Amino acid sequence: MRRRQFIHLLGAAAAWPLAAQVAKSAGRDRVARIGVLWHAGSEDEEREYYSVLMQAFRDLGYVEGKNAEFLHRYPAERIERFEQLAKDLVDSKTDLIVAVNIRGAAALKRITRATPVVFVLAADPVAAKLVESLARPGGNMTGLSLMHGDLSGKRVALLKEAVPGLKRVAFVIDPSDPNSHQIGGARTTVEALGLSSGEVRVSGPEAVEEVFAAIAKDGYDGAMAARCSLTSASASAPRRWPTRCRLFP
Repeated sequence: MRRRQFIHLLGAAAAWPLAAQVAKSAGRDRVARIGVLWHAGSEDEEREYYSVLMQAFRDLGYVEGKNAEFLHRYPAERIERFEQLAKDLVDSKTDLIVAVNIRGAAALKRITRATPVVFVLAADPVAAKLVESLARPGGNMTGLSLMHGDLSGKRVALLKEAVPGLKRVAFVIDPSDPNSHQIGGARTTVEALGLSSGEVRVSGPEAVEEVFAAIAKDGYDGAMAARCSLTSASASAPRRWPTRCRLFP
């Protein structure tokens, strides 16, 4: 599913119960204050998703300048900024906060148990400890699960089909990303297929090129990363991998 479609579905589905809570808490005569904790550094960088999310709220009856005020915050992929901006939104007495990715959701989980939060991109919100269960989220957080963890083993199998000579797989891990745990199934499949694997840590987007060059130098035949939509089939062209495996969506 494309993110454009997903965010629209979020607005139509997951946000609706909390939207009703916003309306109740805000009252008929008060403008609802809705926070959005993005991922990139500006509205322009988020423009494709920005327009879709805002349209989803309009579909729910929340119109900026009429009955809603939107507080957008842009952390520019900086880990420490997620925490800072999450606190800023909570302190701003928002009625609802949309967390566009799991970093923002995790930061908000640590900061507030009162402000309603809708998370957009969470592969496994239960494992990430955002909610108690998919059937009954509990607390102040809700959203949609992408179930990526259940597919990690299948991705290894597909990589093996694409690269018949595959022998060594590098698991690219971002220690600060709550989704990095979602490769357990991949490790199990690696063992079942008689492959070997290793873990390679990457600290941020600026280190991706260097890390993938090191993976190729160390003799790995392929690589996988948490929330990676496509793995590379060849270690001969490491410069292409970061563009094909978007590690920091």
